Amino acid sequence: MALEISEILSGPVTVLALKGRITLGENTQALRNRVTLALDNAKWHKERWGWTLCLILDLAKVDFMDSAGLGALVGIYATARHHEAVMKLANLTKMLQEQLIITKLSTVFDVYNSVEEAKASCGSPG
Repeated sequence: MALEISEILSGPVTVLALKGRITLGENTQALRNRVTLALDNAKWHKERWGWTLCLILDLAKVDFMDSAGLGALVGIYATARHHEAVMKLANLTKMLQEQLIITKLSTVFDVYNSVEEAKASCGSPG
């Protein structure tokens, strides 16, 4: 099953709503490509208005993530930081919450119960 990614832009906030499985192969590559595109688009906003991108991954409809998917999240986090952007996770399923706790990645990522909470933490009205 292909990973579906929909994008919602609101000023300096980009929400990527993910649906499906984040697994080794095309799905993780599709996610990385979409994040790279969002970061490239954010460069223009940063140069024009001084905005720092706040990237929110909405994981409510992610039904499975393997170790490659977790690795992709870590890579995206590092890439976002390199581009002076922040990344936040929202709407984690119970399974994803457990994976982050077991792998101790819960100490790395900013995790929120909803997209609205994550947006509010970005300091943006959007």
